[in-house]
Amino acid sequence: MKILIIESESYLAQSIANKLGALGHECTNAASLAAAAALAEEFEAVLLSTSWSGASFYPLIEKFRRSIIILMVAYVDSETVLNPVKAGATDYIQKPFMIEELIKKIEHYAQFRSLKSQNEAYEALLKEISLSCEIPPARLAQIKFPLLLRGDAAARAAAVFKIALALKSRLKILSAQSPEPLERGAEIFYAPDFDSLSGAQKEKFISKTKSMRVIAGSIGAQKGFSDEITLGSSKERSEILSIEEYVKLTIVAHQDEYFDSDLAAALGISRKSLWEKRKKYGIARKK
Repeated sequence: MKILIIESESYLAQSIANKLGALGHECTNAASLAAAAALAEEFEAVLLSTSWSGASFYPLIEKFRRSIIILMVAYVDSETVLNPVKAGATDYIQKPFMIEELIKKIEHYAQFRSLKSQNEAYEALLKEISLSCEIPPARLAQIKFPLLLRGDAAARAAAVFKIALALKSRLKILSAQSPEPLERGAEIFYAPDFDSLSGAQKEKFISKTKSMRVIAGSIGAQKGFSDEITLGSSKERSEILSIEEYVKLTIVAHQDEYFDSDLAAALGISRKSLWEKRKKYGIARKK
């Protein structure tokens, strides 16, 4: 990490630089506010002393507003901490301090900024993904929970993100096989692996999530949900299914139209393999 140390006490500045340098950080010392103001490069973190008689350090807070700014203060009051933080400084540390405490602060804010940036990128990506969803706004406003969302994995993912954005709700991904009870709240729970459950497990899941903001992802139909939305097929959207998804979709869609021998032959597998795949995907054949 590139760190700028703005401190008039050369011994203190060099001591901090040596300790941070030993940990792999690249440090630059500025012995005056003017020297710091003249620097053209950017720094990830700035350690700014507030002990400058008759000189204002506020222009430097503005100059390095994109950096993590840690104020190094001799005492705490509105002039040394409160007002500078309001102006854009990140935090403060009181002299004398342990280098471990300083490093902890820097790493904490660096991680926070990284997570914030990552979260913003994810939000932008999810919004882009949701644009491919075909559910009209009028239908989104009428959604009831628990909801069965039918379609392949890609279509369901786009729909789930669009629903969460439309309802301005946080989204939590859960496993339909989890034995943990769900807490009622404002967030929406999405279980993408609903089809992995057996018939009895599906009924238990539906009972457990009754009247809760839950979305279950499935390829086939299932009774017991308050609402159901069927999404267009991947073929209609010119998307490519994985082999596993294709086999699963074909079994669910055509098992009631063909004998097992014919369906297995069409898929290029044996009847035993067809039975094993039904068991693997939790697909119950209607009697």
